[in-house]
Amino acid sequence: MKATRIFLSDHGIDAGTCDLGRRGYIFLKQIHRYPGDKKLYPRLLRCRRSGLRHAMRMRANSQGREKTEIHDALILDLTDLSLSQYTEVRKMSQSALLRAVMCFQGGRKLIFPSLLKALESSSKSPIQICTCESGIDKQRRLVPMYANTEWIEPIDTDYESMKGALHLLTSKSLALTCLRDWRYVPEYILLLCKAHHADKPSVQALVRRCFLEYLLNLTNASFKVFTSGDLSGAVKHFCDFHLLEHGSDALHRLSTKSENRRLNSIQAYENLIVSLTELLKDESLHWRYQAMVMGFLDIFLRPEIPVNLDLAQIETKGLLSEMPAIRSLSISTLTHVMLDIKVRTNAQGDPLTLATRKAVNPLTRAVTLPNDVPDDFTWEYLKASVTEINYQKPESW
Repeated sequence: MKATRIFLSDHGIDAGTCDLGRRGYIFLKQIHRYPGDKKLYPRLLRCRRSGLRHAMRMRANSQGREKTEIHDALILDLTDLSLSQYTEVRKMSQSALLRAVMCFQGGRKLIFPSLLKALESSSKSPIQICTCESGIDKQRRLVPMYANTEWIEPIDTDYESMKGALHLLTSKSLALTCLRDWRYVPEYILLLCKAHHADKPSVQALVRRCFLEYLLNLTNASFKVFTSGDLSGAVKHFCDFHLLEHGSDALHRLSTKSENRRLNSIQAYENLIVSLTELLKDESLHWRYQAMVMGFLDIFLRPEIPVNLDLAQIETKGLLSEMPAIRSLSISTLTHVMLDIKVRTNAQGDPLTLATRKAVNPLTRAVTLPNDVPDDFTWEYLKASVTEINYQKPESW
């Protein structure tokens, strides 16, 4: 694992040495500060700063490299070791893997299927009836240790693999993919909501941590990319300045690709909402995971996409739930739904207004008051707000 980490990550510079040099430079900078002149430093410190900047430049240049088959094989090996049943092996492999995926293009895309597969329920070990010393029959998952010998309880590697995958998915390097890449977002959310099969407290704590961090970091940005009219001119000027080839078809191909990605993201979003709604109907779902599903539905609501009828009915039934958490989430979701209806009504179908949430009520009127108002204007205005309205003659008020 150490050799793999050095081969993949330490390209031109040792990351550990670079970090130590940075901390040493900060320490020397603090102790050599002269009073009255904050820019006066000894020659040694200036040399250390130049060396640190060069090391950081080399470290930045080592990221974003292209992968080969050897790199793919090593990254996949680190992924398998990161899901191992041994804790020390998992820790070292996870540290090396997180560094490696930042150094190569497409590294996150390569390891995500394995991480998501590790979150699935795979309880396939045979269940046998064994008799303990007290004579009581119990159901246990048993495997034969050797031929013609007794059955023993196996080490459950499924939970250890889940812990390894959840630790990786909570890191900043991979969390952004779960938040923004809609090729993986639906599957990741559904697997978190179906993780009730893992009854170990450590696994449940990690699932809860993933859920809370997702709530804190998610920003519901619009699927549509809004550009100004002079984008083509800016692209041409950039290409001319950097001596790059610029064809008229290049911008069209990129625009088509962006539009296809937007349509695929919207389709994945709609499928996710339907799947979460169906999961919410499952009566066997624990109330904690039911609250998790409702929390995901609340944060995924978008003003530009209307809510389906099934979700509105389920949230309305949640107002009568016995669990205070379910009632609170239902109130929050329904409030969000009604606010989105108001925003869509005021926006009148304008996608830019929906994305920026700057819709204004069309019935709003701006009235300019005269410069000279009567002395009792404020009093009359306050009195009119508490005066009883005569509904028989509404023109009287």
